Amino acid sequence: MKAGKIFSKSLSEPLLDPAAPPGATRRRRLQLTRGAHEFLLVSAGLGLGWLAAVCQDIPHARSVAVFAAAVLAALLARQRWSRRAIAPSHPLARLADAPSRELVFSLNGRERRLVDPPPSLTLAEWLRSEGLTGTKIGCAEGGCGACTVIAVGSDGHPRAINACLRLLCGCDGLALTTVEGLGSQGAGYSQVMEAIAEGQGSQCGFCTPGWVTAMSALLGGAAARGAAHLTAKEIEESLDGNLCRCTGYRPILQAFKRAFAHDDSSGIADLETCAPCHDVATGKPCGRRCDAALQAS
Repeated sequence: MKAGKIFSKSLSEPLLDPAAPPGATRRRRLQLTRGAHEFLLVSAGLGLGWLAAVCQDIPHARSVAVFAAAVLAALLARQRWSRRAIAPSHPLARLADAPSRELVFSLNGRERRLVDPPPSLTLAEWLRSEGLTGTKIGCAEGGCGACTVIAVGSDGHPRAINACLRLLCGCDGLALTTVEGLGSQGAGYSQVMEAIAEGQGSQCGFCTPGWVTAMSALLGGAAARGAAHLTAKEIEESLDGNLCRCTGYRPILQAFKRAFAHDDSSGIADLETCAPCHDVATGKPCGRRCDAALQAS
């Protein structure tokens, strides 16, 4: 009789009530479906209990039936637990009725709110559409580092992330900083910007914002964990995700090590000063001015 009421209501009674508040139709449909599921679980459990009682002579049949009945009882308990109402004052009450459609995060110190952003839109694409073109899209696979931005989560530790891989919807609750938020000609340059400029670490400039943000994230992370200094090895290993086609990396790494490493070893002599150049055919010194200068010193 109970099953007849459940299924007759679900098939004959209209589920859409024009006077019902928003979400009531969906909750009504879920209540009917859950009621039907409970009836089926109880019926199956009773049937298995009867089977366990009459199948004592069949090997293992009783054990299997008892185990299946226990599983159904657990499913029934879980089904009834999921129907417990959430108090209106609970922080999850709003999420229980409908998920939030608003994305909230911080960008360069300013709060941004977006409603229904495209789920496939990447952070790099959105930043460039907002005019923050310092974030470049190079490989679009997270391998070149040109799209690097700084992200700070709930733990307060700055991290360098690839904006070409991070979906915009995955930035909810983060504090993001692009290269524009680190410094500019009008607001003044940061120490990282000045270091790479003074060290001649930029040529075409395409990859430079990624290097600046990656190094800034490294410095911010060190400060957050209480590290007083960085080593040259830490700097070099932390920047292995950034590529450069122009400089050959040496001036970039030298600039950062000289400015921020307490054990700077970037003053290594050039290969030309280690030994005079020789003619590969004769084996004799090439006679260039650099050799004469070296011999004179």
